[in-house]
Amino acid sequence: MTLFETPLFETPLYQLDLIAAQQVLRFTWTEATRSMNFDHFRESCMVYAGLAIEHKVPLLLIDTRQFYYELPEDYMVWKEQELNPRYARVPVRKHAFILSPEGYEAYKDKAIEESGYINRYFKSEEDALNWLTD
Repeated sequence: MTLFETPLFETPLYQLDLIAAQQVLRFTWTEATRSMNFDHFRESCMVYAGLAIEHKVPLLLIDTRQFYYELPEDYMVWKEQELNPRYARVPVRKHAFILSPEGYEAYKDKAIEESGYINRYFKSEEDALNWLTD
């Protein structure tokens, strides 16, 4: 049994779910990201941020274990200019990422403060949820 309610939004690229009681919005990428482009990526992120605003959810969880798209060099510029201002409208407090085992090893000891919220990286959903709701 999952803590997440019925999906709020779903496409072949991702699914968005809400735990209203804990104010967590989960973004789960799918294998379809193998054929994604930057326009798809940006649109997906903007839908996620829009739902965080709509539902006033300050805790974000992104499951990247099936994320296969390689972000372009200008991703961080776009994120700072377009996405983070939307996160600030909630305002987002914590942003947890579930990574593949390889990715987790590279980021496991990092907590990155960014535009008023903290990014942390985890190897399991349970660990990520524990941190988010602590």
